[in-house]
Amino acid sequence: MAGLSEVHEEESAGRTWLFMGAGLILALVIVAPVYARAAGESWGIDGFPLGWLATGLVYLGVFFHEIGHTVFYWVYGYPSVPSFDFEHGGGIAFGFTRSWFVFAVVAGAIGYGIYQLREFPILSVPLGFLLLLQFGLGFFELHNAAIYFMGHGFELVVASFLLLRAWCNLAPRGSVERMLNAVVGFGMIFNVMIMAHGLINSQTARAAYLGQKGHIGAGDFTKVSNVLDISVPEVAAICFAMAVAALILPFVLYLLRPRL
Repeated sequence: MAGLSEVHEEESAGRTWLFMGAGLILALVIVAPVYARAAGESWGIDGFPLGWLATGLVYLGVFFHEIGHTVFYWVYGYPSVPSFDFEHGGGIAFGFTRSWFVFAVVAGAIGYGIYQLREFPILSVPLGFLLLLQFGLGFFELHNAAIYFMGHGFELVVASFLLLRAWCNLAPRGSVERMLNAVVGFGMIFNVMIMAHGLINSQTARAAYLGQKGHIGAGDFTKVSNVLDISVPEVAAICFAMAVAALILPFVLYLLRPRL
């Protein structure tokens, strides 16, 4: 297996830090309107172009969010279809009646993927973890918590993957794609952090979250809290910790790239 450091020619650490620093600053600028909205403040920046860019980034997160729900519905045997929710905002993944046949087929597909990718641990190990989650939680009510949580969880997985591409210079189409990876990766993680921070610290944010989708208790974290019998702020704290990990892990893999 080619190591991460062998995919492209080595570049100086200084250039990498400069590149990622620029991506970090751009991401912070783009998510500033999202933070202002969450804080209920007006900074005069929520228009064109920043407001538009921020909204675009939010809906990119929604896209991956609903894919995350859909993937985990299928993993646990529920056929599912993702969609945007144009009535209430955001999105929604429709899960249908559970099928143990679907559960078995998906398990077989994951196992086959692990076998085919056995020489590439950076891919086979996450698949192995997914198979462990399937069988570890699939026969208990806890699997519902995984389905509900992995909307935001999948946003973090995708964002962390994009940051890994940026840190290790794995973008095959050059610097523009690499910068987009960095900005979108940082930005999606920051958006999740803003949401989680609000739910941890703001009663107003929690009240708004409780009534989303037009009725009480439709939010993912509310559903997770009901399954796990913990509070919404505690679920949000777990999500915030995962977001921090999603920021750190790509950097750690960048440092370890000669060994991978």
